[in-house]
Amino acid sequence: MKKRFVSLALCLLMLVTVVATAACGEEKTPEGTLTIDGTTDARAMTISIWGIKGEGTTDEAVAMVEEAMSKLTQTQFNTAIDLILLEEDEYAEKLEEYMDEIQAKKDAEAEAEAARKKAEKEAKKKGETLATEAATESATGDETVLDEYNLPTTLYPEVEDDQLDIFLITDYDMLVKFN
Repeated sequence: MKKRFVSLALCLLMLVTVVATAACGEEKTPEGTLTIDGTTDARAMTISIWGIKGEGTTDEAVAMVEEAMSKLTQTQFNTAIDLILLEEDEYAEKLEEYMDEIQAKKDAEAEAEAARKKAEKEAKKKGETLATEAATESATGDETVLDEYNLPTTLYPEVEDDQLDIFLITDYDMLVKFN
């Protein structure tokens, strides 16, 4: 009798534990992780992918592949794809130019930040304060519009000038160069 009572108590304890922990989870939806207050944590974004296209690949085919990839990623990850495919002979040159542009922009931003910090130090020594620039990005979330059927549609952001998310490394020398 005691064994049955102990077994019943253990079963009830396991059942209560399962029910209690099941209520604490977050529901995963195509729009992101649904939190307890009903909001989602996923924001719309666009990823750029650089690669090499074959000799017979047309721009229309690239556009169709980009659209198909975006359909999949938009529903599952709230992410659009910007596919940039170049000919094999011009890929390395264009990629290097783009990387140089990104590095130049980062260097300019670093110099501007250093100059701002220096100006703040000098102003602090004089007992003055400098006005800070307000952030222009909105923290409200994704921008949505209504389509031709009056259904809400998410607008995905454009690829930024210095955005390079995924790119093809063709050989060891390129790996060393961009590492």
